[in-house]
Amino acid sequence: MDEGLRARRRRASLRRLPAAAALEPIASLEWYVDATHGNDGNNGFTAALAKKTLAEVFTNCAVRAEDTVYALPGTYAEGEMRVTATSPIACRAVVPANVTLKATGSAEETIIRGAASPEPIGKYGQGTNAVRCVALRANAAVEGFTLTGGRTMTDGMVGTARIESGNGAGAYGVDENTSSQVRYCVISNNVAAFGGGGTSSTYIGCRFYGNRATDSGDGAALYRPGNIYDCVIEDNEIIYELTNQTVSTVGLVDCEVTLYDAGGNQITSPRFVIRVNDILDSDSEVESQNEFTELATALGQVTALNMSMDGKTITFTVRE
Repeated sequence: MDEGLRARRRRASLRRLPAAAALEPIASLEWYVDATHGNDGNNGFTAALAKKTLAEVFTNCAVRAEDTVYALPGTYAEGEMRVTATSPIACRAVVPANVTLKATGSAEETIIRGAASPEPIGKYGQGTNAVRCVALRANAAVEGFTLTGGRTMTDGMVGTARIESGNGAGAYGVDENTSSQVRYCVISNNVAAFGGGGTSSTYIGCRFYGNRATDSGDGAALYRPGNIYDCVIEDNEIIYELTNQTVSTVGLVDCEVTLYDAGGNQITSPRFVIRVNDILDSDSEVESQNEFTELATALGQVTALNMSMDGKTITFTVRE
C-alpha cells in the first residue's frame, strides 16, 4: 500500500471519531463549599460547582488526608454530622484527620453557626441534638471562621472521665487531641458544660469572647487539654449554680477559682467567701420550694390589701 493511501485512511479514521467528551475527575486535592450559592448536588471540585453544606463535603466527597476544603463567604448553619454514631449532639462539621477546612474570606463574613437543642435543658439551649460548630480529628485544621452559637449537653463528665457530648461547643479536639489546630478564628457565644469556646486542640491567633461553661464553671473559653498561642480572651463567663448543698449550713463557704496554664500547671487561685445567714423569722419561714405551708395559710387569710402609691390606690384581692 502506497503512502498516499495510508494517509487518506488515517484522515478518514480521524473523521469517524466522536467529539471529545469532557473528562470529570473522581477525586481532588481541593474541594469547595458555598453556603450562599452552593448546591449539595454539585461535585464540589470547583467554586462554581461548590457544595452547600460542610456535612455534605465531609460525608459524601472523597476527601482524603492532605486535602483542603475551601469555604466561600456565608453562614454555614445547615447540615449535621456526629463524632460517633451514638453521640447525643451533632456538629456542623467533623474535619477528618490531616485535612484543612479554610475560609476564603474574612472571619466576619464566613460563619459556622451551631444550634440550641430542640428540647433544651435550662436557659442556655443545651441538651440532646444540640449542634456544636466543629470537631477536629488528629492533625486536622480549621482556619479563618467565626465559630458561634454552638451548644453541647449539660454534663461534661461521667465519673472522672470527660465525655465528648459535653465539651467544646465552639471547637472540640476529638479524643482530646492537641495536634489539631484552630487558626485565626473568632470563637464567640458558645455554651458547653466544659470549655464553652473549645476543648482540646491548639488555638493560634484566635479571639474568644462571650462563651460560657455551665458545669461548675470549668473553662469558659477553653478547657484542657489544649494550647493557646497569640489569642485574645475576653468577656467569657463561668457559671456555678448555688445548690441546696452549698447553702444548707449557716456560716461561711470558702470558694476559689483555679486557673491552669496550657501544661496543666496552676497559675493562680483567687479566693472568695459566700456568707450563708440563718433565716430571719420562725422555723415556719419558707426555706425551700417545697415548704409553702405557712405562706399559703397567711395568704389565705387575706381577702384584700390596699396600698397607696403616688396618690393612687392599688387593690390586691386574694381568694381564700
